[in-house]
Amino acid sequence: MRRRLTLAVLLLLLGGYGIASAQVAFDGTANISASFSAVSSVTLSAKTTDGVNRVAVIGAGSTEGDIDTVNYGASAATEVRREQGVSGPDAEVWRFVAPPTAATDVVITYLAAESGGAGVSSYTGVDQTTPVSNSAGANGSGSPATVAVTSAPGEMAVDAVGVAETTAPVVGAGQTQVWNTGPAFAFGAASYEAGAATVTMSWTFGAFPLWSIAALSLKEAGGGAAPPKRLLSLGAGD
Repeated sequence: MRRRLTLAVLLLLLGGYGIASAQVAFDGTANISASFSAVSSVTLSAKTTDGVNRVAVIGAGSTEGDIDTVNYGASAATEVRREQGVSGPDAEVWRFVAPPTAATDVVITYLAAESGGAGVSSYTGVDQTTPVSNSAGANGSGSPATVAVTSAPGEMAVDAVGVAETTAPVVGAGQTQVWNTGPAFAFGAASYEAGAATVTMSWTFGAFPLWSIAALSLKEAGGGAAPPKRLLSLGAGD
């Protein structure tokens, strides 16, 4: 009697197969922001879920001056991008790897007294060694404010905009606003959008203001999707 046993197995090709990496995702738990006026320090109380591979993005848009330091609890955050024209608003994005789940003070310190808006948002599924793959910035006047950042499927583009305007900026199509605040003459706002080869972030305004925008792309943990699976059929007889 002959028997034939068919076994479905996964093969590893040359170069190796990795486990499919999780896409970067927004964690709404940590979304917090604050408006500030004529101060040199802003404190936000942020927290996250216990999601895997967390990274917090701290963004700010202010009248003119730049940020000196950002501390997430007792540890320093890392500046990713600062954008400012010759004379005009400042926009910055900073990142902090593995933020604690408990409420933690995030302290943004400016070199001088500033006005605007700042916020913290958190993301899961982010590479903990190289959390940011690319960044970009732009500044100008009029509407809209735009910046194109190099990204990739599975990543997440995150931006912050600073604008000298009396009304809040309006987030562009395809983006999800995470915070938008300011003291009625200077606003800061932030959003995110799913990664692609290039992601264009934009904001529109009701007047003709000066603006700056900074953006980054969060790299997914695992470095990309796994290769396709291949089945092997094995025959055996007796």
